Amino acid sequence: MSDSILIVDAGGTSTKWCLSDHDASACKEITTGGINAVVTPSETIRVELQKAEELLLAARRIYFYGAGCASEVHKERIRRELMHFSCKAAEIKIESDLLAAARALFGKGDGIACILGTGSNCGRYLQGRIESHVRPLGYILGDEGGGAHMGKEFLKRMLRGRISDSDLIEDFNVSVGMSYAELIDKVYNQSSPNHFLASMMLLIARHIKSRDIQDIVDVCLNQFFNNCVSGLSSGGMRNVGFIGSIAKIFAANLQILCDTHGLNLLAVESSPMKGLLSYHLNTGSGYEK
Repeated sequence: MSDSILIVDAGGTSTKWCLSDHDASACKEITTGGINAVVTPSETIRVELQKAEELLLAARRIYFYGAGCASEVHKERIRRELMHFSCKAAEIKIESDLLAAARALFGKGDGIACILGTGSNCGRYLQGRIESHVRPLGYILGDEGGGAHMGKEFLKRMLRGRISDSDLIEDFNVSVGMSYAELIDKVYNQSSPNHFLASMMLLIARHIKSRDIQDIVDVCLNQFFNNCVSGLSSGGMRNVGFIGSIAKIFAANLQILCDTHGLNLLAVESSPMKGLLSYHLNTGSGYEK
C-alpha cells in the first residue's frame, strides 16, 4: 500500500485500526486494547501500539482519533508515542473521538454529533469543525446515557431493592455473583470502576424488554438529552446522529426522544470506522488538509 492511510478509533475499552489505500473494501483491520490519552499509562499505550506496529509502518498518513485527545497537550502525548512505531515519513494527525463521530456521521455537513459508549459526549459540528460541545465530566459527574451511567443506575437500584423483575434479579445473582461488600469494593477500591459499571450493560441488554430496565434506560437517556443535547440544538440545528455501542442497542429509544425534542435523527452507528473511511478516502487526495 504505497499511499496507505491508517485510521485509528481509540476508546478506553478497545482501539480499532484500519489500513487502506483507495478502496474501503480492501482494508486490513485489527483491534487492540483501549487507549485514553488522559488516563492510560505510557507503558500500556506502547504495548498497544506495538501490536499495531505492522500497520503503523505501512501507513503514509495516520489519523488517530481518540478518547482524551481534545487538548493539544494530550494530542502531543499520543504523537510522541506514535512516532516510536510509525514510518518516519508518515504524516500524523490526532483528533478527538468527538470529531471522529461528527465526520463519520455528517461528512461535510452539519449536525449534533453524539457518542454513547462506556461514557458519553456530544457537540455541534459546523463547517467541518466542532463549534461547541458539552463537557462530558466523566463517569462520576456526568457521562449521562453512557454504559457506566446506566450500569451505575442499575446497580444502585439492585442493591437498594428497587428492582422487581424476578428473572432479572436471578440473572444478576448468577452472572455477577458478588456480595454487597464485594460490589462496593469493586466500585470504590479496584481499578477501572467505570468499566466495571459499564459491564452491567451485558445483563441490561439481555433484559431489554423488562419494565425495570426500560425505566432505567428512559431516565438515563432523558438526562443525556436534557443536560447535553438540548443546549446544542439552538439556532436551527436540528440534525443529530449517534455513534457507539449503547446508542446502537437503544436506537429505538433515541428515535422517540429525537421526535419528542423536534430533532431529525439521521444515523445511529455502533462504530465511526465506516464513515471515517468514506470521509478520508473521498476527500481529494485521501486526507484532510
